[in-house]
Amino acid sequence: MRYSIYGFSNYLPVVINLLMFFIFTRFDLEKKLPAMRQEVAERKAAKQK
Repeated sequence: MRYSIYGFSNYLPVVINLLMFFIFTRFDLEKKLPAMRQEVAERKAAKQK
């Protein structure tokens, strides 16, 4: 009983936070944002013609 309480209150949040950290470091919007904005602008320009 105690180990499950310790696991859910201490270890599980640490594991989840580490997992989220690695996911967020792989998905970097700062690098992709200019290309995404350019693509949206091109779609809008093509739609208006």
